[in-house]
Amino acid sequence: MSSLAHCAVHVNVASSMTVDGAMFDRPQIGPEFLPGANRTQLRRITDFYRQEHWEPISASGGLVRAADASGLVEAIRDALENPDVGISGRRRLLEGVLTWPDGRSVERLVGAVSATFERDEHVGARSGVA
Repeated sequence: MSSLAHCAVHVNVASSMTVDGAMFDRPQIGPEFLPGANRTQLRRITDFYRQEHWEPISASGGLVRAADASGLVEAIRDALENPDVGISGRRRLLEGVLTWPDGRSVERLVGAVSATFERDEHVGARSGVA
């Protein structure tokens, strides 16, 4: 995660890291090619972006896809020069994928664990937590 906090652009192939990169509001770029790949291999790569769980990400406009090396270079250049261009798409990406895109998930987890120990002192005593 620390590398996403400090990068200017995030490039990955159909990875859930796209969501993480969008949380840091970094431009997201997804290559759809592999140098030297045949048609069948290229179709498989493209199909990654058509999977059901990827539909909200693809539809959001928060991910720029690059069909070839020159498209990748252009997408990276554009993202470096104008990183704010995809902000609304990245927000839609997060809204479409995350239950709570507010950055407070750890706080909710700690609250739920604390409430469990408060409700059941026996569990807390057995685990050594006071």
